[in-house]
Amino acid sequence: METKNDEILKDFFANNKSEIQDNGFTESVLNQLPRKKVKQAKWLVPVFTLLGIFVSTLFIDFNKLISEIYFSFLQLPLFYYVCLVLTIPVVVLLLFFFAERQNKLQ
Repeated sequence: METKNDEILKDFFANNKSEIQDNGFTESVLNQLPRKKVKQAKWLVPVFTLLGIFVSTLFIDFNKLISEIYFSFLQLPLFYYVCLVLTIPVVVLLLFFFAERQNKLQ
């Protein structure tokens, strides 16, 4: 809740606002600061990716996985496969359109 004093202070500071000219001071200070040396561990992501793949393959029963995928495809109606085949040209056409549009913008 604002009191009368708060309103008076806000009005005072709003009316008496003054800005100090920078004249390149901020840029010169930032240029004099030492640069951070960031060590990039480029090996970290590939190593842990391979480790994750290796660990996950230990827990997967591939025979069961392949049979589940196979039987899942057998249970889908033929209509879904027809729709998939018919949407592929539309998706390719849209990708081509957006790629051409992106090339024109550059």
